[in-house]
Amino acid sequence: MTRSALSAADRALSLYEALPYPNVPLSQSARNALGEMFKMSYTTAQYLRTHMLVPSEGKVMLNAGCGSGWETLMMAEANPGAQIVACDLSPASVKLTEERLRRHGFTDVQCYVLNVLELDRLGIQFDFISLNDVLYLLADPTEGLRAMKKVLKPEGIIRANLHSRRQRQVFLRLQEALQKVGQFDVPPAVGAKNVREFMGSLQEEVAKAVLWNPANYTEDAAILNNYLLANDKGFTIPEVFGMLQQAGLGFL
Repeated sequence: MTRSALSAADRALSLYEALPYPNVPLSQSARNALGEMFKMSYTTAQYLRTHMLVPSEGKVMLNAGCGSGWETLMMAEANPGAQIVACDLSPASVKLTEERLRRHGFTDVQCYVLNVLELDRLGIQFDFISLNDVLYLLADPTEGLRAMKKVLKPEGIIRANLHSRRQRQVFLRLQEALQKVGQFDVPPAVGAKNVREFMGSLQEEVAKAVLWNPANYTEDAAILNNYLLANDKGFTIPEVFGMLQQAGLGFL
């Protein structure tokens, strides 16, 4: 790992130790998040592949990069009878995930502080792996896909996302500019404050051009996960299919 990549990884870890993502109250139930639960359902994923209703009972599932555990809770709710495993680089995030799952009655979820590139250390093969907002933060997303394939059962499915380079280009350019003026080198709370003050000084039409809406950025986490997100990257569709091919994976 290069020095710059290590710095980005350390900054990301520092961010998620201080502000596990997403910032959803522990008391909030996932049972009404039907659209998101639909995406987290093993039955939904397998229907895309087989056009059959395959139950989740007895399946082994992983939420990689679990963050605050909100996605893990949705996975547990959406897949009755499944064995749920969660992991994250951030000890604070893993602790919060454990607390969230216990609070909502899921006491047998296995949670680990673990890099997604080291999933084989668990010695578990998974039927379904979900990771959200993780791959594009890796120095090499293809390496992450390969790491998941190693622990994926032959008929298993990975659910993941990547940023579109075109859709993300405003944030990527601002990240580069903010990095040049040192805002990636200050404590996250200081950087968020500086960005909020700078964006607030822009003329209305300029603020709109750089996607700044003050109502969307009242919390530091929103700024840090967009304008000050270390190692953020965007990809084209051909690049995504190229990574899948290099990792030996197909696309549903």
